[in-house]
Amino acid sequence: MEFVHNCICCKEIAAIQEKIVHTGVDTEGFSCFTDHPWYSATCLNPGTLETAYYAYRQQYGDRAVEGDLPRKYRHVSYRQVIRWCYGYLGRHNKVPLPACIMGITRTTFPDEGGNYEGFRFPDLDDM
Repeated sequence: MEFVHNCICCKEIAAIQEKIVHTGVDTEGFSCFTDHPWYSATCLNPGTLETAYYAYRQQYGDRAVEGDLPRKYRHVSYRQVIRWCYGYLGRHNKVPLPACIMGITRTTFPDEGGNYEGFRFPDLDDM
C-alpha cells in the first residue's frame, strides 16, 4: 500500500536540491533529479548497483535484503540515492524518497507481480 509520504516531489526535498547545486551540473534542460546526468550511473547502472550490493552485504550480513536481482537492485538503488544526497543516516534514520525516484527505479527493476513495499518509518519496537 502506498502512503502520502510516498507522494513527494524531488523539488520539495532540500537535500536533493542542494545535491544538484553541489555537483555544479547545468540544470538547464532537466526538471527532475532523475534527469541529472550522474543519476543513471550512480543509481540505475547494474554494475554500480552490484558493487554497492556487495558493500551493503559486507556491512549488514544476514540482515541484508535478499531475493531476486530486481529486488536487490531496487533496494540498493534507493540506498544509493540516500547515500548520495544525505551521506550516512544511520540504521533507524529513514527519509522517504520522491515518487519520481521510486517510479524510475521500479520501471527499471520491476517486480513481476507488481508487489512493492514502499517507504516505512522505523518501527519503534525494533530500535
